[in-house]
Amino acid sequence: MFDALVIAYLFLGGTGAALGGLLGLLTLGQVLGLGESGRSQHLNGLSSGQHRRFFGFGNVLAAAVCLLGAVCLLFDMERPDKVLVLLTSPNTSLVAMGAYSLGAVLLLSALAGVLHLHRRTLPPAAGALLCAAQLVAACVTMTYTALLLMGFRAVAFFQTWALVGLFFCSSASCGLALATLTGMVLRVFPLERGHERTAAAEAALSVLEGLFLVLFMIHAHYAAPQAFAQLATGPLAWAFWTVVVGCGVASPVAAWALPRFVRGYRLHGGLSPALVLLAGFALRFCVIAVV
Repeated sequence: MFDALVIAYLFLGGTGAALGGLLGLLTLGQVLGLGESGRSQHLNGLSSGQHRRFFGFGNVLAAAVCLLGAVCLLFDMERPDKVLVLLTSPNTSLVAMGAYSLGAVLLLSALAGVLHLHRRTLPPAAGALLCAAQLVAACVTMTYTALLLMGFRAVAFFQTWALVGLFFCSSASCGLALATLTGMVLRVFPLERGHERTAAAEAALSVLEGLFLVLFMIHAHYAAPQAFAQLATGPLAWAFWTVVVGCGVASPVAAWALPRFVRGYRLHGGLSPALVLLAGFALRFCVIAVV
């Protein structure tokens, strides 16, 4: 019913939007929280150069990931020329909403990235508006990835709002993981305070994702028992329990908890975010593969 391009779109679109939304949220907090005497302060003690590189390249990466997701969706369409129809004849359908929100995240993230990299500063009101629009578009895109599946009314497996919460939390977790890895590549992370906060946020998101996953599986048990069996004990059980649950839900909690409760224990900072990204793709693969 669905192919690999749809899975890639669901993962890339949600992850790219989440990364853009996260950076927009952080920037919005700075814009709204800075007074006249605090304009030179930056997130978690970052220098001006580190701040510019992290938010600049991070936003460009978010735009690039969203673009890859859009390309996957374009190639999956039986008639790619329908994109022109959406652009020339705006409407309020679910498909149009998803296309517009993904395009908005792409463009706004690219604009924010260019502004950071070229040291351009917008007036506070304009900067806050840009960040708020980026955040709203990201949230719509992250929600749409689940609403797209719920639109297939004949598939009982998809007909639960738990899927929206599950995909939203998974996308947010993947976006935060990608931000963490970006900071590490740029040598902005790990800063002790910032890394601790990131690990705590990732753990909290994984717990929420786990709760929605439980609700989703309860729904599947009653509404689509064959699909439930494939995930719980069938051919997809290895991917579901090992990758989705183990890497996506358990590993972030372990990465946050173990250094606090096991004296002298240190976990490689990039391992948990990489596992979260793997689990995000595996989640969408499992949800799509059973139908």
